[in-house]
Amino acid sequence: MEENRVKRLSVTHTAKHEEQKEEATDRAGKVTLHAFICVCILCAALILKALDTPWSARVREGVATALTFDIDAEETLGRLKFVQLQMEDTVTAFAAQSVGEGDSRRMPVQGAVLRTYSDTGSHVLLNVQANQPIACPCDGVVSDVTDESIAIDFADGTSAVLSALGGVQVQKGDAVEAGGTIALADEAGTPIRFTVYQGGASIDPEIWVQE
Repeated sequence: MEENRVKRLSVTHTAKHEEQKEEATDRAGKVTLHAFICVCILCAALILKALDTPWSARVREGVATALTFDIDAEETLGRLKFVQLQMEDTVTAFAAQSVGEGDSRRMPVQGAVLRTYSDTGSHVLLNVQANQPIACPCDGVVSDVTDESIAIDFADGTSAVLSALGGVQVQKGDAVEAGGTIALADEAGTPIRFTVYQGGASIDPEIWVQE
C-alpha cells in the first residue's frame, strides 16, 4: 500500500516539476524583455543628451523636473503604475533565479549505502539507526508529504523523494534548508529510500550530491 502511495507521489511530483519549468521559462522571458526596455531608455537618454535642439532641450527639462520634488510623487507614480508593476515582476524573476545558487548538497544521513543506484535502477537504500534524524539534502520546498514519505523540489530544477521514514516533521509548502531535520527514522531503524529526479527521470543520488 505504501509503495503504491510513493509511486503516485512520484508521478504527481514529476508533473509539478514540468509546470515549474514552464514558469521558469516565463520568468526568464520577462527578465529579457525588461532588460531590453532599460537599454532602449538608456539609448534614448544618450541621444537626447547629444542633440542640441529646442525640442530636445524641452524634453531634458521635463525629465529634470520629473526627478525633483517639485511634483506630486503619488500622482506621478499613479500615472506610471505600469513601471511599478514591471519592476515588481523583474525583481521577483531575478529573486527566483538566484534562489539556491551555491546551495550545498548532501546525503540525508551519513549511514552506509546498503544498495546503490546501479543495484536498484531508481534509488539508493541508506542504513539508519532507530529514530535517527533525517536531514534535508538541499535547500528547497516540500511539494508533498505522506505518513512515511517526503517530496522536495530544489531550486536547480531537480527534486527528491525520501521514503520509509518514521516521524515526518515538515508539511507541504514548507521551505527547508540543507542539513535541517525533516524527519526521523522509524523505531525499528528501517533503511530509508532516497530517490532524485531530473527532468522527470531518476538519477544517481550519489553523483547528484557530488555535482
